Amino acid sequence: MLWRIGSQLTGQSSLLEHSVGSSLMASGASSLRHGRDQREAFAREDELHAAVMSSLRAALDRWPLRSLSEQLLESRARSEVTWLRAFVGKGALP
Repeated sequence: MLWRIGSQLTGQSSLLEHSVGSSLMASGASSLRHGRDQREAFAREDELHAAVMSSLRAALDRWPLRSLSEQLLESRARSEVTWLRAFVGKGALP
């Protein structure tokens, strides 16, 4: 049950929902002793965490071109998870 609920949450657009979903998936896999599924959940979490760290290092709030930073933030607001993946080169911007 935890795996199913978690996988539904990871399909959502916000970072919070995706993180909670990955955590639930890992808990469900751990309870059932499914090591491969647990590694998959941790890999999802690690990938997104690395993307978050990359975006923080870019310090978008300090970019000199206000219009560019606003455009990026608007795109991020539409789908935070998709934006983060695109930011690190693993997809297209929303």
